Amino acid sequence: MIYVIRFISYTVWGVVYPFLAVWLIGLRVFDDGAVGLVVGVAVITNRVGSLAFVHVVERYDKRLAIIASQVMAVVASVALHLLSVGPTGSVLAWAFVGGLFGLANSLATLAQVTFIAQQFPHEERKRAFAYENISLNIAGGVAPLLSSFVIVSLTGSYALVPIAFAVTTTVLAVRLPRDAPVEAPVAEPSGVDGFRGGDRLAVLGFIFLTMVAYGQFYGVFPVYAVADLGEGTVGLLFAASSVMIVVLQAVVLRLSTRFDDVRLIVVANVFMAAGSLLLIFTSGGVRVVLVAVLCVALAEMVSGPLYQTLAVQAFHGRATRAMGAVTFVWGVGEAGTIVVGLALVDAGLGAVSFLVGAAAALAVAVLATALRRRLLRLGRVAVPSAG
Repeated sequence: MIYVIRFISYTVWGVVYPFLAVWLIGLRVFDDGAVGLVVGVAVITNRVGSLAFVHVVERYDKRLAIIASQVMAVVASVALHLLSVGPTGSVLAWAFVGGLFGLANSLATLAQVTFIAQQFPHEERKRAFAYENISLNIAGGVAPLLSSFVIVSLTGSYALVPIAFAVTTTVLAVRLPRDAPVEAPVAEPSGVDGFRGGDRLAVLGFIFLTMVAYGQFYGVFPVYAVADLGEGTVGLLFAASSVMIVVLQAVVLRLSTRFDDVRLIVVANVFMAAGSLLLIFTSGGVRVVLVAVLCVALAEMVSGPLYQTLAVQAFHGRATRAMGAVTFVWGVGEAGTIVVGLALVDAGLGAVSFLVGAAAALAVAVLATALRRRLLRLGRVAVPSAG
């Protein structure tokens, strides 16, 4: 059930976000700079807003947090629609509502991934997060297609479409099992090196650096490649990435059980580095770029579930704090990469951005090898998820 909820609730965001800027420009309410500000606020709050909800999600039933996030999404959708009908030229009002919409998805993500971490024991968490990755990528493929249909066929009601998905998510969330509120911190066992702050810093550092590499594909590549490949081909490559993950994630998960966590981190980041480097060669045609996409997808299939599992370990089972930190670091890494990468592309130095991404991934491989004993100890210690 939680994976169905993950799929539908992501669509609440995904059905609007891909063409939000296009919709806003079509309203002719304000200039492109203001449109960028509104969309930027929505993206930033979606990516890094999870930290604002950590204590709430940690303390109360995750079902209530999921439902609250959908109520926020409905309010934001209605407000966006009313602003468009007005229409009002207040950038502040639009940015506030855009931020609310982003926060709603951020809360939904935090509550859902925390719920998954809590419902599965240590030895099953990697598999649980792998299935979460599948549901997210199915949504990531379906939502943009749906968004493209809505922007053409239902332009006047564009902002209201997420309501149907939010209501469906709410109905399903009510049927989830309850979880007990956490009223006191779980004490970390004394003398266990695997729970020191250094482990948290290492895991979050790995996540940040890997995201710098992954962000090259997700945020920089479309602008860099559009001149050589065209918008249609770039869109198909993103769809291909989602299909690869949906089809191959279970196979990759089974194969990964043969290797320890350090080897998986190294292999994943070597693939990520290779993918980032190959993205430079858009002039080589679709085949070269498709190999790059495969490398990036394989790396993400391994690293995503693994990093989430290690984060729960490093935070001694405090799943909410772990997932809050993970999603925040993801957001910072992605946002920073996109800002710097697009600036480099604009300056005619797009290749440098991909080289930086490859270097970041290789740095993770080297650091993971250097911290091998520490990481293996962290991965072996089974801790219950405490909220």
